[in-house]
Amino acid sequence: MFNLPFCKQRYSHGFLVILLLILWITDSNAQSPWQQKWQGKLEVAAGMQLTLILNLQEQDGKLSATLDSPDQGAMGIPASQVSTKDTELTVEFAAISARYVANLKEQQLQGTFYQAGQQFPLVLTPMSTAQQEAITASQQRPQEPLPPYPYIEQQVRYPHPSAGFNFAGTLTLPQGKGPFSAAILITGSGPQDRDETLANHKPFKLLADTLTRRGFAVLRSDDRGTGQSAGNFSGATIEDFATDVQAAYEYLLSREDINPSKIGLIGHSEGGVTGPLFAARQPKVAFVIMLAGLGVPGNQLWATQQRDIGLASGMQDGDMIYQLHLKAATLSAQGANFEQIKTLFAAVPNANEQMINTLATMLSSDWAHSLMAYQPQAVLIKLNMPLLALNGERDMQVASKDNLTGIKQIMANTANQDVTVLSLPELNHLFQQAPTGHPAEYAQISETLNPAALAHISDWLAARF
Repeated sequence: MFNLPFCKQRYSHGFLVILLLILWITDSNAQSPWQQKWQGKLEVAAGMQLTLILNLQEQDGKLSATLDSPDQGAMGIPASQVSTKDTELTVEFAAISARYVANLKEQQLQGTFYQAGQQFPLVLTPMSTAQQEAITASQQRPQEPLPPYPYIEQQVRYPHPSAGFNFAGTLTLPQGKGPFSAAILITGSGPQDRDETLANHKPFKLLADTLTRRGFAVLRSDDRGTGQSAGNFSGATIEDFATDVQAAYEYLLSREDINPSKIGLIGHSEGGVTGPLFAARQPKVAFVIMLAGLGVPGNQLWATQQRDIGLASGMQDGDMIYQLHLKAATLSAQGANFEQIKTLFAAVPNANEQMINTLATMLSSDWAHSLMAYQPQAVLIKLNMPLLALNGERDMQVASKDNLTGIKQIMANTANQDVTVLSLPELNHLFQQAPTGHPAEYAQISETLNPAALAHISDWLAARF
């Protein structure tokens, strides 16, 4: 019934937080029977398994532990408590509200993993050298650009227009004097760094590299309150994030090596909301590219996302999931508080209180109020600049068909004659080629951005600027 978060703290990469499990633990050497790297598969839904690595280490007679979930790119989650009694081991993970209880038997830890009111059988065995090498290989990201680069890279800082703090970012510039056409990269939901790093993938670093090699200057920055940027992320709304886009735009306007009439926006996921919000107020923006951006109202997006991921995770009643989450998101759009949203979910039979509290906390936040109330019709209709909208056909976070159809319908009623809308086969929310598009696959895929997606973006820009 409930789909609990799996992305970054405030729930994302992606775009609206997908509420699934994140599981984790770290490193060790083996001297006592416990001191090992223990590895196993956790079956979280039919046909869906996550590799877990429990790292137990003993020092001065005291055990400590960390947890790794390499399939989700979650590494080194510290245990809050580790205890043993005879052959029984109990490991608590307060940070993720999880617990593992197991018995040591025949060189195996045979036990149960508990999280958010659910329990899953989990057998762990000592990790072999071959298994460790396979995990290391799975974390490789062959597309990540490495120096030396055939362009200039500058570390920059620039001010927010009104909030009194500075952003930190990276500006890549082609060789030569300029002035250059420029793109501002805008991250998705949750506190993101300038590379939009997720599970060792750095999609914005790769996109900036691709575009700069094609002759474009590219600015990518740490979100407010994240990385080297100052400010406060907590409590910010989509309108606040749109002013962060304004800060980047005004910074590029101040540079002599940037052509002021050729500065555009590329927003991924929630960046496909905050970018258009700013562009709707600033008609001099040269172009807008929406990568998995919204073409449907925020509350509808949320309900569809929860239904699609729930069904893909083994849940059965898609219509019930959709209607429940649509009611919750609509309440959020109306400014509902924690108790109002909690009451809605608490009425569901056998509802888990911890999951309910997580959902109610998120959906009663200022950020959720603003996103669930978002109406793309009122924003996109004001965009008079060239517009490119791309979605992966297998995107489960921002459904391709619904959102691209919405964008097409909205833009058909405008005077804008330069609108391109494309659905890319076999690609997920991160524009990786994916088996199903489920968020659990993101870290398992070595591809950071599919070459076809990169080509569509860079070719579309090169044809116009």
